[in-house]
Amino acid sequence: MKELAIKALVSAFLLAAAAGLYACDKPATSVGNTAQAATTGQEAKAAPAKPADAPAATADTADKVVAYYFHGDRRCRTCLGIQSAIEQTIRERFAAETALGKLAYREVNIDQEINKPFVQQFQLSFSTLIVATMTGDKTLQWENCEKAWEYSHEPPRLMDYAAERIKANLVKLEAK
Repeated sequence: MKELAIKALVSAFLLAAAAGLYACDKPATSVGNTAQAATTGQEAKAAPAKPADAPAATADTADKVVAYYFHGDRRCRTCLGIQSAIEQTIRERFAAETALGKLAYREVNIDQEINKPFVQQFQLSFSTLIVATMTGDKTLQWENCEKAWEYSHEPPRLMDYAAERIKANLVKLEAK
């Protein structure tokens, strides 16, 4: 009986290891504050990344909430689905806030050297949604929305969750 339990445990371990080799990294946890925001990344897939020490553009000096979707070079269907749901949420539910500059979306590839400051700032090791409340170029607070993975195969719930986290940060910004 003990031998059968050991075989089952080894089989489960091997299956989990194999799944880890072929899937994207799963999220850890992190909610935190940081004193300085890196200003690298791509905003709405349009602007190229800029180094952390580059001067901020005028639009980047206003108080706002930034919804970052971080990913690596290697992307699975789940990662792409999470990103799609986040982008759809922002387009459909936050068009006014985006147009007013109160909300910005940035897709950032953390495997690119220029984006390494984000890895340290937000303690990243996986694809994730980070929602940050910013004043000028400084991050007042940020949140790793790790439940995005929990809802990754339920787009309506994922969109509701992303909207809830973005709205909560917009409310904090207004109260500032």
